Amino acid sequence: MFGWIAVAGHSQTVQGQRSKGFTSNLPNYDSHLLHYGFSMGINSATYVMTQSSFYTQNLGDSIKSANAFASPGFNLGLILNIRLHENFDFRFQPGVGFYTRGVTFVTKNNTLTQNVETAVIEMPLLLKYKSDRKKNFSMYLIGGVNPGFATFYKRKESTPNQITTNNVDLCLEYGFGFSIYYPYFRFSSEIRFSHGIVNMNIPDPNSPYSQMIQRLTTHTVTWYIIFE
Repeated sequence: MFGWIAVAGHSQTVQGQRSKGFTSNLPNYDSHLLHYGFSMGINSATYVMTQSSFYTQNLGDSIKSANAFASPGFNLGLILNIRLHENFDFRFQPGVGFYTRGVTFVTKNNTLTQNVETAVIEMPLLLKYKSDRKKNFSMYLIGGVNPGFATFYKRKESTPNQITTNNVDLCLEYGFGFSIYYPYFRFSSEIRFSHGIVNMNIPDPNSPYSQMIQRLTTHTVTWYIIFE
């Protein structure tokens, strides 16, 4: 009898959900300790530049200014998500990012551009705070650190005297996103901001271009789509 009552109650609940046009997908998904997935991203990367005293001195009027500009790239990664609490997760997201950053030098007679293309192995360590689930939807905030190691970089420049950059970086990252629960997976869309804290410029006393730069750090905005 009690079994019949339980079955009847469950049937009424399902019918009530269907009558409202709503079905809860993956209802126990967030109670699992581990989740795996992969991510794809499109980024816009640039340098944040601090000019040295040579900038104000204009190097004898030979170089007028140096300005960084943004260029597009993309990211690919894997995801290991560990449940810490009802609303907190730890995420490890190893992957590779392909970035192009550039600097334009305005000289007395010309404008010279140098692009630096890099492939970076990244290992973000992130803490995720997610809202309570509303039907098949939830929002979240995310932040942490991202060490990166350049395995390949290619410089395209129109000047023999080029800037030289480090191949190791450490970034502070934060962002926000939302998740939608489908019958067989969870889909997330995320915007993340990355600010490098390592001075990427390697001073070269023989390069007037390098001497113009006191500090050069990375800045990136990435849009991720995530499947778990």
